[in-house]
Amino acid sequence: MPEYIEEAARIGPVQIIVFPEGYTGYYDLAMSRETVTPYCVEVPDVGGELPSVNPCDSKGNYSDQLSRVSCYAREYGVVIVTNICEYKSCSNFNDPYCPPDAHYQFNTNLVFSSNGDLIATYRKSHEAGHCQILDQPHTPDYTTFTTPFGITFATFVCADLQYVYPPLEYVRNGIKHFVHTTDTPGGTTYSVPMLLNGWSLTNQVNIIQGNAETSGIGIYSAGTPLVSAGPFVYDTSKHMVIVSQLPVTPTYGFQAAVAGSAELHFAPLQPPTRQESLPAPTHDRVFGLPVVAFNISDFSAVAGAQGSASVSLTYKNYGTISCYVSYSVLKTIANTTASGGDKYALAASLGYFEEQNTIDNLANAHCLLGHCPGGKESLCTVADSVQSYTPSSWFASAQIEATFPAQWASESSLFAMAGTGFAGQPIGTDFVSLQKTTPSSFAMKLTQQPVDPLFSFGFRVTYFPPEFLNKDNMK
Repeated sequence: MPEYIEEAARIGPVQIIVFPEGYTGYYDLAMSRETVTPYCVEVPDVGGELPSVNPCDSKGNYSDQLSRVSCYAREYGVVIVTNICEYKSCSNFNDPYCPPDAHYQFNTNLVFSSNGDLIATYRKSHEAGHCQILDQPHTPDYTTFTTPFGITFATFVCADLQYVYPPLEYVRNGIKHFVHTTDTPGGTTYSVPMLLNGWSLTNQVNIIQGNAETSGIGIYSAGTPLVSAGPFVYDTSKHMVIVSQLPVTPTYGFQAAVAGSAELHFAPLQPPTRQESLPAPTHDRVFGLPVVAFNISDFSAVAGAQGSASVSLTYKNYGTISCYVSYSVLKTIANTTASGGDKYALAASLGYFEEQNTIDNLANAHCLLGHCPGGKESLCTVADSVQSYTPSSWFASAQIEATFPAQWASESSLFAMAGTGFAGQPIGTDFVSLQKTTPSSFAMKLTQQPVDPLFSFGFRVTYFPPEFLNKDNMK
């Protein structure tokens, strides 16, 4: 941990640093509940009206994990957000939700102030894929904290981003600054930098994100990627630190006076003991989600071409998703034009979480203009690897309009995403405008021609069934 803080400080003054989900390594052991348990530690209750504690001052009373981070926060004078596996004893006598082994294993963010005090904890509220191994609270957690430099943050973990509670609840309550820890692998059309930048754009907030995986990291302000990096080819010897100044008020087009990144190199780690492989690159998945319905309209981009495409999709009782795009192509790499053009597709899709070991089932709709790696229709909008992200067409203009089912309009989480160039690095708001044209329709367009070829561009909306809109129903 000190190496990261010191490297960040070489780029610019550091007030807060965010480490990834699973930073202490317990995620690599998440093959069973029993293999994770020895890496979980007890955490004192803090936050709200409860007093903070300082593990650095009372090392004998707290785990070594907590004491070390507390001392680092004090030594370097920086707020530290890190993630651990929390061990919490319970009993079936007074807790009907208590697991059979008489303890909870929570995926928990810890917040240490710059004097070493543990001032806040947050338990991941939506476990995606680690049910029975890691537990989630009976009702979604809600945690904010105020730093010594006067900014109030909210925090959540990985898949929580897709839900009403707590992310949209934070937004509705006026929170403008977020820290997000995640362990999200790459290999899909929507890179993590695109997803986070899209969420910051649609909610007009600042986000600082730490990611333990290859899909990328970033710091964003109201849709402006102040600094982002990745996706990366997996290399356990290489670690990335990014630093940026953030505005007190999230600002469209903010220009950071200090922003940069640096690589740290360590001895390669042993491969994780968990076996985690990406799904086959077919139309049955978009952004890592199973897709139950998919429809595309594909076309070839050649220099000077202008055109439009539309596609719609109706599936069971979810309603109809309609997508429309108009575009003009500025140029393509010469050999791409000679071979008939760079293939793109306008896609409408519907997916949902109903995978094994996933608690919450949510519907996700997509309207996406995406590159088809290698011109293969089977890979349109579902790239199979970082190496496949090789668009070679520059768009002079593009506008995509999306209409989602009317019943989705009242409560939905919109991710307006645009990526450009290799591996879908996000385009900032200097290049993109977003407009809600009706309660259930959105329009997004390029306002100027990006520097790099266009990778993908569009919307993702998550539908929350009525039972998800009442926090008390989530027990």
